[in-house]
Amino acid sequence: MQTVLLPHSNKIRCVASDVDGVMNSGVLHFGLDGQEVIKDFHVKDGMGIRLSIEEGIRFHVITGRASPILTTRLKSLGVTSIHEGVEDKLSCLQKLLAVDGILPHEVAYIGDDLNDLGVLAWLYSEGGVGFCPADAVDLVKETALHTTSRAGGQGCLREVLDWVLWQNREHVDSD
Repeated sequence: MQTVLLPHSNKIRCVASDVDGVMNSGVLHFGLDGQEVIKDFHVKDGMGIRLSIEEGIRFHVITGRASPILTTRLKSLGVTSIHEGVEDKLSCLQKLLAVDGILPHEVAYIGDDLNDLGVLAWLYSEGGVGFCPADAVDLVKETALHTTSRAGGQGCLREVLDWVLWQNREHVDSD
């Protein structure tokens, strides 16, 4: 994704992300016992998460699947807001924002599939920013404000986080 100022003038105080297809390739690996045995994560996404948290950006993970591997990875990065097995991502995000005192126009979200559409559409209508990976399903690409240049699991989350950090610096510089 090129570093261009999107039509958004608000400081981003919160980033929320899906997992499978965003933080990883979306390929699931199961053992004979039915348990997930491998989950791939891009190291640059991890650094982006850490940098964002250090800058005071609230980072929420909202995913439809539960995975002990995911929880271990996110906790090692300092993520404390991990919501797994969520069917209604929009309702979950709205509750989190209410608790945090964050308005929708202060939020960036990245998702890749149909279960992310509600969040992306709501944020668009409320002045927030929705992103999707390059390999997201077509309807999500049509709904998100921007599509990253990278696919899920290939650093697409880092693109979003870098944009947020840049956007926030531009916001401070323009004050």
